[in-house]
Amino acid sequence: MKSNIQEKIQLIFIGEQDLVTPEGRAKERARRIAQTSASAIVARVINVLSGLITVPLTLPYFGVELFGIWMALTGFIAILSFTDLGLGIGLQSALTKCYAKNDRLTPSKLNASAFGLIFIMVLVLSAFSIFLVPMLDLTNVIDVSEPGSEIILTQLAQCILLVFAFGLPAGIIQRIFIAYQDGLALNILLIVGRLIGLFSIFVCVYLQQSLITIAALYMGTPLIVITLGGIYLFWTKSWLRPDFRSINTSMVKSILSVGVAALSAQIGGSIMSTGPLLVLSSQYGAKAVVPYILTQRLLSVVQMVISVGIGPLWPAYGEAKVRGDHLWIKSTFYKSLKLSMAIALISFLFFMVFGQSVISIWADNAVAVPGLGLLFACCIIMVIGAWTGAFAAFLNGLDQFKGQAIYGLLLPILAVYLGVNFSEGLGFVLTLWLFILVGELTRILLMAFESYRLLRWL
Repeated sequence: MKSNIQEKIQLIFIGEQDLVTPEGRAKERARRIAQTSASAIVARVINVLSGLITVPLTLPYFGVELFGIWMALTGFIAILSFTDLGLGIGLQSALTKCYAKNDRLTPSKLNASAFGLIFIMVLVLSAFSIFLVPMLDLTNVIDVSEPGSEIILTQLAQCILLVFAFGLPAGIIQRIFIAYQDGLALNILLIVGRLIGLFSIFVCVYLQQSLITIAALYMGTPLIVITLGGIYLFWTKSWLRPDFRSINTSMVKSILSVGVAALSAQIGGSIMSTGPLLVLSSQYGAKAVVPYILTQRLLSVVQMVISVGIGPLWPAYGEAKVRGDHLWIKSTFYKSLKLSMAIALISFLFFMVFGQSVISIWADNAVAVPGLGLLFACCIIMVIGAWTGAFAAFLNGLDQFKGQAIYGLLLPILAVYLGVNFSEGLGFVLTLWLFILVGELTRILLMAFESYRLLRWL
């Protein structure tokens, strides 16, 4: 066991491996996965600690309702990740094939086509935020009761949407790093951006700045750092630099052929992650969802740990498929399932015993502590999510989006529909269980079946 750990640590520091033989390619993947995972540990720890630190810092500063509005809007905005039309995933898939084939002619054209489309989306979302959001009655989505909260709700929605829009190019840059399995560089950028964002909150609270200013700086700083990192990447690797003179419809279709299929699954995932929050906050108010939000944020530590090992497998699976390294794919996938479930089950037991105490100390507010029923439901979501991540990395890496595009979208929509229409008689916790049974459990069973059939083909 000790020698195995030492071997994986050594992988972080070794040089690039020979890509001619299957053994050499396996070592190179292991090296890149090890580097990405090691740097991701630091990045995710800082990200989670940043989220944990902001709670006791901003909850007393803003009060429960404004804090709830901020958290709810931040969660809702994730559902807009589909606005890139699957462009990021399609580009990643195409660039992964270029990497596996040592193709240095196509990437600049692919990147130019992707950025051309994404800039149009930035303009559309910006216009929506500036001109249409003020016309919407957002209190139908998030119930507020304190004086002045309605105005802040609208202004904050505009702010977060604008930050999200201008962050879309940064999302494309991240996909480029991921496609070439250069997670080390990407994670360094994320670490720097998050630290600067966290520092900005301390400064803003000290200077007594508004919620709008704090939200903009906290969300926007990491995106700015990633964008600067992308500019440096294009400067040093000219074959990745977008050649906007080569934008053409055939390249766009090539990217979107995978992206559009991934879009449905992407929308479904966003709905499933934000749907419960959307329904629960609209039915029970911003204050009522604070225990749920904080519990989910605490349990995100587990998802962070699992994603550190699972995340780098997505592009590695895709590259291995193109090169024909099927045995590596199978053995790695089985290992990922075992690791994910082991971590999830241990975490489940820990948080069921100590979760309420941890949240009580962390939030220092009795209103924020969840009941045992809510805590148990959130822990079940965590366990299911552990395997969902492993299956998703496997299916996505092999470009298997069709099944996820169907059940991955329909099940979350059905869960939201049932939650909206039947939550009044069920209560808070039972409404959450409705989402779990329809949207989470059924989806993971279908993903398992699809993965089993794919493994038999490999």
